[in-house]
Amino acid sequence: MIRLQASAVLAVRDGYSGRPIVASTVQCFLDGQRVLPQYRQGGYLVFLNLTEGPHELLLRGGYYQDEWIHFKTGGNLLVECDVTLKPSASYPFRQEITQLAVRLEEQDAPGDLWIAPQKVAWELRLSQDEAPAGSQALKVFYRGGPEGHPRSSYLICDKNKSEVVVLTSLDEERAQLEAPLSHSHRRGAILLPAQCYHPNEKGWVQAFFQELEQVYLFQPKSKKCNSFSLQKGYNEITLSNAQKKE
Repeated sequence: MIRLQASAVLAVRDGYSGRPIVASTVQCFLDGQRVLPQYRQGGYLVFLNLTEGPHELLLRGGYYQDEWIHFKTGGNLLVECDVTLKPSASYPFRQEITQLAVRLEEQDAPGDLWIAPQKVAWELRLSQDEAPAGSQALKVFYRGGPEGHPRSSYLICDKNKSEVVVLTSLDEERAQLEAPLSHSHRRGAILLPAQCYHPNEKGWVQAFFQELEQVYLFQPKSKKCNSFSLQKGYNEITLSNAQKKE
């Protein structure tokens, strides 16, 4: 009898609408080979009986930009991760949109870019005097109920100490992180839901928004965090990925 064991589970959602994907949304290529994972209601892709070691997964859908995920299996541990698919220009928006095109100047090679739109209804704010580096639980203030704040990646917008954290739970005023903070942050630091964008072969990132927004752009490779006010229609900006001097 063949024993089926889940090796990796991906919770995949539409990065524009926020809704979970359906089974026919994407094609999956694992380590260069087309595969058919099991689908579970709510946008879950389940991969069974993977060999131990590192894996590279490509999610490709006609309405979305290619999304690459790297993970490692082994030790009978289940890999779980959240994935957001970013719309391409062929996405059926059904309304007027605002577009942001970011060119990443090459120095070696452009790294990933995290983009976080600022909406008061989405943001968390640090409400303790200081959260020291190494903290994995934060006291935060937010508007509305915890159900309006996804358990996903957040950008802490804090000048030259900005960083991306993964929120695993939000219970009243307590936010639990997947990993400890790399930097210390003081009261009032903003945490915004963020998505990771991969530049194309020419160093461009394309993002689409439902309305005009202030956005934060964070480059982990250079540790730079910039804010940008979107105008109606098409917006274009160039960012350098030159490493900051410590």
